[in-house]
Amino acid sequence: MPPPSVFFLWAPLVWDDHISHAIFFDGTQGEALVREGITAPLYRSEAEIPGVIDGLDRRMATARHRVTYVRNTRLAQSAEIDLVDIDGHTTTIALDPILKFQMKGLGYGHPQWGQGMWKGELETGGESFDPSTLDPLARENVHVQQVVRARQGGQTGIGVLEQICFGPYRPAGFSEFLDGAKG
Repeated sequence: MPPPSVFFLWAPLVWDDHISHAIFFDGTQGEALVREGITAPLYRSEAEIPGVIDGLDRRMATARHRVTYVRNTRLAQSAEIDLVDIDGHTTTIALDPILKFQMKGLGYGHPQWGQGMWKGELETGGESFDPSTLDPLARENVHVQQVVRARQGGQTGIGVLEQICFGPYRPAGFSEFLDGAKG
């Protein structure tokens, strides 16, 4: 029986005049389990936000992703997201990571202070770590968010690329539970 696996990407992005969002869950072979993309207006103030659904959001028919990984890690070196609308028109967004955030800092996958772990009514704790010294393939370090610069045609934006990949994932060449990128 192959080891369990999960592949997840999430990319909320902010542009000058709109937002875009994509989320992906894939199976081991890269088959689409969840593909969602959307664009919507970016309102300049809270007062501009309509009190009802304004119909200006555009839900995509599907979305696709391509990730290039940093050698010997499961960390994105760069990524591209395609938002495919109902008519089949594809908009490609290029993502270039700027900064990495370890999700274990919020408890995700942390071996002692995991998110949602009950430690007692008054239990507190903390930890400091230098992200550059962490083993990128340790189970608790694989789940990350990266602040990314986004490019779409002549526009630039900013956002986040959240990623987690445990187990084999054929499109990236991962064959073990936590092996790193070969290329």
